[in-house]
Amino acid sequence: MVRTSNGALLHGRIKNGNGKYSYGGMSKKFTAHQRFVTKIPKSYPLEKAGPIFCAGITMFTPLKDHGAVKGGLNVGIAGFGGLGQMGVMLAKAMGNRVTVISTNRSKEKLARELGADNFVVSKDPESMASYKDSLNLILNTISVHHPLAGYLGLLKKKGTIVQIGAVAKPFEVRKNKVKNACPRERPAA
Repeated sequence: MVRTSNGALLHGRIKNGNGKYSYGGMSKKFTAHQRFVTKIPKSYPLEKAGPIFCAGITMFTPLKDHGAVKGGLNVGIAGFGGLGQMGVMLAKAMGNRVTVISTNRSKEKLARELGADNFVVSKDPESMASYKDSLNLILNTISVHHPLAGYLGLLKKKGTIVQIGAVAKPFEVRKNKVKNACPRERPAA
């Protein structure tokens, strides 16, 4: 039997927003292969473990898949909410130069405190132009529809943009805007 809401407090080390312990979504036992289980040390606060597991793996995977774990890349993080903040810390810890791309400078101080080397204001054409062709990888955490073309201009040739934030409708990108960011391979002569 799995007790959830209003059940007995058996696993409640997590305090919710009103200062009480969580009673929901817990079970006494479950069966899983050890490969899929990570033990959280009792000394580690569970309210901090959730974001590490969720945002951490969400941002770690594309960094790993696109070679950033080796360091030495110029990584852009578009959007500086929870995912973006985790992305900055991970990319920097891996030895990359990190550029945060945000709509205004209100988060610049925090971005730099978390490890960002550069800060670009996406609504400022001069700011965007100063980082043209500078990034190997952009992790786009923005989850509202926005023009993607400007971000493509920040990529170096053969650069990659990874869309992480869920958007309601597909992006529209004109062919001539992508041409320089994604050059065709020429056939061998």
